[in-house]
Amino acid sequence: MEDPDTQGNTYRFLKAMGACNKGDFPTAFQLLTELAKLGDSAAQNALGNMYWRGLGTPRDKAKAEDLYRMAAEQGILLKNSA
Repeated sequence: MEDPDTQGNTYRFLKAMGACNKGDFPTAFQLLTELAKLGDSAAQNALGNMYWRGLGTPRDKAKAEDLYRMAAEQGILLKNSA
């Protein structure tokens, strides 16, 4: 069984993705920022996409690239291709 904290992080990540899908970008941005600060690579990648596209935050490609790099260092190789 997973560590309870990991389960909580997974729940928050899924909640953030649900918020994104509903267009609630401020909520998604807040949740992903919290997870990214904890070192969650999927959240870092998703938050990078939000910065890249300017969803819930001003567009900042440099910040997006930093987040993509942090995620890649942990094995996540996906990023926004636009």
